[in-house]
Amino acid sequence: MNRLIIIGNGFDLAHGLPTSYRDFIDDYYINAANVFFEKGQYNDELLSIEYKSNTIFTIKPNLKNIDEIFKFFTEKSIYVKLVYHNALFENLIEFINWVDIANEYYKKLKKIIKKK
Repeated sequence: MNRLIIIGNGFDLAHGLPTSYRDFIDDYYINAANVFFEKGQYNDELLSIEYKSNTIFTIKPNLKNIDEIFKFFTEKSIYVKLVYHNALFENLIEFINWVDIANEYYKKLKKIIKKK
């Protein structure tokens, strides 16, 4: 007997898997912050985190999500700067789910097409 199992949208979330956009963005920023605290800088295609001065944080804070990370870096903005290398990624930070991201991406594509 052959069986075909179709897994629809939401299967992952229904089973408690951390696959929401919020989970993704939390993981991305937690990783970036951890690399920054370990190496003194973070840099990839989307984001850089770097010191503005010779100050170095000797105690690594336990930051658990993007809200805590932004709060920490906002409070320490005199010492640290976040530099975005991608305008779309920078704009997407305010969204917390994939539907909003798809809509924002669609809007950006429409603007680009209209310019051409």
